[in-house]
Amino acid sequence: MLLKKLGSRVLDLIYPPVCVLCGEYSAGEHLCPRCAAGLDSLRSDGSQEAEICRLNPGLELLVTPFLYTGAMRSLLLRLKTTPDHRAVDFLADELAQSLADSGIPEVTVTCMPMSKEKLRRRGYNHAELLAKAVAVRLGCGFDGKLLEHHGGLTDQHSLSREKREEHARASLRPGRSDPKGKTVLLVDDICTTGNSFAAAVSVLREQGALRVITAAAAITPED
Repeated sequence: MLLKKLGSRVLDLIYPPVCVLCGEYSAGEHLCPRCAAGLDSLRSDGSQEAEICRLNPGLELLVTPFLYTGAMRSLLLRLKTTPDHRAVDFLADELAQSLADSGIPEVTVTCMPMSKEKLRRRGYNHAELLAKAVAVRLGCGFDGKLLEHHGGLTDQHSLSREKREEHARASLRPGRSDPKGKTVLLVDDICTTGNSFAAAVSVLREQGALRVITAAAAITPED
């Protein structure tokens, strides 16, 4: 217990207990009162998720609690360069609650894989951090070896919709673990077109996954 408290204090020195959205003092809470009051303005209403599932028939269910805009966009961009444990905890809390509200069954949680080159450059996969935290909150197991990425450093955000679909299908392959007969929850940080999710779902189903549910912290708003 003493070591745990000491570790928490050290982490608080590295990542001060301020608001994860605006950086202002939050009395140790994830959000300051102002950001907590305005959180509803960042929430997704579910319409874009339904449209993405319609455009990508392989997607059974897509859950995203937030819109990728404003302070949420800044938070997720920061998470790509800084493994902020408080930001991960906040996003995992929200994502797990959204998933629970959707009534998902018991699942094996996994994440969108990252290329080896990008992983070496960043030192961690932020989608894996989020997926592990979600698994803990749902009381489910995590398996990060269901999928592998064998592409390069291409940034999906720089590609057209057609190129994203082509790149996603070419860069994903089965991992060392077997999803056969399992219901899998696939977690990523951001969903834009659903192409990457659709490609990953296809790989998992080809390997025998019973169901694949997809989830991301945020969805890119329509133009």
